[in-house]
Amino acid sequence: MLPTIAKRMNDVQFSKIRELSEKARQLDASGVPVYSLTLGEPDFDTPEPAQKAAINAMRDGDTHYTPNHGIPALREALAQKLLNDNGIRAEADEIIVTAGGSEAVLNTLLAILNPGDEVLIPSRLGRTTSLLPT
Repeated sequence: MLPTIAKRMNDVQFSKIRELSEKARQLDASGVPVYSLTLGEPDFDTPEPAQKAAINAMRDGDTHYTPNHGIPALREALAQKLLNDNGIRAEADEIIVTAGGSEAVLNTLLAILNPGDEVLIPSRLGRTTSLLPT
């Protein structure tokens, strides 16, 4: 016998940004020119050097989970980039690499908020304009 789905799942709504992303994908697939500004997905293919590095890593057996804070060499490179390009001094052990912006925001909020803290999340800032055809 299959388990039943929890009742609370009836109240779960899809993220609006995911809905807009799907609508943009459908419009694009139907031939409508779309500039999707929804998910932060790049509008270019993975650069050749990154593709080669990934292939080499796989061939070298570097296919396992990374450390929770990110690959040490990447964190060192990010610390150097912050110093060189932005004038920000940061040690590699002060940097955490996440799988995306949403994870970074969630981790930050979990790190600074306590039970009972109030968080205001604006759903509209001034006038909004849809970039998708209606």
